[in-house]
Amino acid sequence: MRFTVGLGALAALAAMGCGAPGREGYVEDAAGVDVALQHDAAGDDAAALVDGASADAAVQQGCGACGVYSGGVTVGRVTDSAANELSGVAASRARDDLAWVHNDSGDRARVFAIGFDGAVRAEVRFEGAAAVDYEDLAVGPCAPGGEASCVVVGDIGDNDRARGSVVLYRFEEAEVIGRLREGERVTMTLRPAQMVLRYPDGAHNAEALVLLPGSGELGIVTKTEDAPIGVYATPRFVADGEATLARVGTLTLPPGGTRLVTGADWHPCLPKLLVRTYDRLWEYDAAAGATDPLASAAASTAPTRRSVAVEAQGEAVGWLASGRGYLTVSEGRNANLSRSGCVE
Repeated sequence: MRFTVGLGALAALAAMGCGAPGREGYVEDAAGVDVALQHDAAGDDAAALVDGASADAAVQQGCGACGVYSGGVTVGRVTDSAANELSGVAASRARDDLAWVHNDSGDRARVFAIGFDGAVRAEVRFEGAAAVDYEDLAVGPCAPGGEASCVVVGDIGDNDRARGSVVLYRFEEAEVIGRLREGERVTMTLRPAQMVLRYPDGAHNAEALVLLPGSGELGIVTKTEDAPIGVYATPRFVADGEATLARVGTLTLPPGGTRLVTGADWHPCLPKLLVRTYDRLWEYDAAAGATDPLASAAASTAPTRRSVAVEAQGEAVGWLASGRGYLTVSEGRNANLSRSGCVE
């Protein structure tokens, strides 16, 4: 939507930690403030690994987190005239040099695979799909514990809160990656699987979609100024299925900045939820051993404020496949693709 607003396992997760306590019920990352690393990953942080993961598995996958993240550094610019109003970003889980993006409402049913330099590698058009208001996308295993990775696109925007249902579209990354040609921009058409979702309490506007890689749970965070920020979930994607979402929590944003949630992503191997607003970025941790990590993360009232690039209209965030950084991108033409990583 257009809006104008001028982390035995310490060796494995070496950079994991928490920021120093802040003044407003949260902790600060490095955005020019002092940060103290507080946790030994052999303790609570290792125990907090959930969703089918373990400390050893995280080591083997080369996945972990940073105690402190750098400010966003521009790594590319999306100059392709077709990708001109980006609203979601998610790093590929199949290739470490690709990300997925899509345009906001008003565009056709399609997504783009882009390099980290911002160049469009593939335009992927959807057959048999609508495009009411694409607002976010997520990448993770097509099936819990599986090796194949899928992209899930959320047609979940509803500015007027008038839609009776919203739709998720899903396709396997390999369908696209296997057809890429080095140095070329390719256009292809595929038919994604789809799932229709309804809220249990009436229509909501939302721009944030998450996928928990171990369980396959999918979550939606609403975008609202005049009501509590709701977190809704469905256990897994069901191709050609329908489901009523369950409200699993209410998200509390610390004071300061806008409270409009414009994007979110779940960490690839740790129980961490990134939540984006137009001008802030927050990391919510689930409690160690939580049986419902998404609900637990949403219940946290002391998130860590993470560094984020200054963008004209910040609407998108996605963890890197390694978990040791994240991507952001703004709406608008010639948008910068920014990357944050670990501060050593």
